[in-house]
Amino acid sequence: MLRRLWDRPSPIGLDIGTCTIKAIQLDSGRNEVLELAEVDVPRLPNDPQVAESIIAQCIQDLLKRRRFWGRRVALALGFDEITVQSIRVSPLPGKNIGDVVLEEARSRTNLELNDVEIRFLPAGIVQQGELQRQEMVLIVAKRTAIERKLRIAQQARVIPVAIDAEPLALVRAAGRQYRRQSDQNQTMMFVHIGSRATLVVTVRNERLLFAKYFSLGGREFDLTLARQFHIPEDSARALRRSYGDRRVAQRDPEVVATVQDTLRPVWNRWLEELSRCFRYCNVTFRGEPAEKIVLSGGEAAPELQDVVSRFFEIPVDLLDCFRGIKCTSRIVDSAVWDIALGLALHSGRAQRESRDTVSVEEPSGAPT
Repeated sequence: MLRRLWDRPSPIGLDIGTCTIKAIQLDSGRNEVLELAEVDVPRLPNDPQVAESIIAQCIQDLLKRRRFWGRRVALALGFDEITVQSIRVSPLPGKNIGDVVLEEARSRTNLELNDVEIRFLPAGIVQQGELQRQEMVLIVAKRTAIERKLRIAQQARVIPVAIDAEPLALVRAAGRQYRRQSDQNQTMMFVHIGSRATLVVTVRNERLLFAKYFSLGGREFDLTLARQFHIPEDSARALRRSYGDRRVAQRDPEVVATVQDTLRPVWNRWLEELSRCFRYCNVTFRGEPAEKIVLSGGEAAPELQDVVSRFFEIPVDLLDCFRGIKCTSRIVDSAVWDIALGLALHSGRAQRESRDTVSVEEPSGAPT
């Protein structure tokens, strides 16, 4: 199908996760899903080169099966590929704020600046004692991780127009869905729950206030059940999924009670980590407390929504990624498409001069 240049669709948002790879492409106005698909990723070997080849083959197979337009993709760096933290700096007379942030980053990361890409976003002015300081969200990406994504893209014969950071993709996807004025005036905490880790971002008026990963996710839930019932991890995951996906009236009360009792200690550890993020934001940004929590990612489910709601006693939603975006496909678990959607919403233009995204120009001689 031929398209005019100005009708060119979005880049394909390619979310390479631990268990699945998801791909979404939107129309030029970013208002309609043109195509979406996902594929399971097999258990990867320890050999990095072989693992990269398997992922690249999965991407090729995925794109061949569906009618995606072109080969331009936006990729993301995630939990073990970037470091995200909040820092505070004081502007110095005659010194660029970027240089001040880089000096602070050098002292905190213990990494050579030549080995990383650093981006930062101003979160706002905060009070620290009698001083006012600038709060920054610092994102440090390992060059080795960027190079790995580029190698996978080359093997998959796709053209990476952007290598984004997961927190920014999540903010972009969430911001697309919460656009009403009442939403803009709220401080909202978005929680992406993946297999190995949980990502927390706090946003107000489309401004990123806070971002953090902590290493608790669905796999820890599965391992907890596996140890308790002496079953393989895959069986534990199937048990957790099967009882949770059934309608309430169809659930066996004894199974529900046993699974929930087993999971409660790990849920409590997860909630305590989430609570630390919640308290930090409420103390740092006084007068702008979080008023809503929104869950997304592969582990977002009504059961966990209920657990979080009872713990925090504020409204808790599941992210509906396709609210306000036309999608002809029937999507059962909309919340799992958050990162892929955020990547598809990327402009697709190189932004090396910007400090809010890690981007790359389209390489010369790239496959078409």
